[in-house]
Amino acid sequence: MVINDLTYSDWRAWVFIGFIILLIVYLVKTGQLSIIVGDAKALLAGGV
Repeated sequence: MVINDLTYSDWRAWVFIGFIILLIVYLVKTGQLSIIVGDAKALLAGGV
């Protein structure tokens, strides 16, 4: 039972990690990431 629980937890973690990676790759390919980073820098600099 414990092994199954660990495997299930790992599976969910890998799905989550995979989703995040795919999201980042998608943002990079569509050019959205640079826009988001630019906005974040502007917010941090206070130049909204």
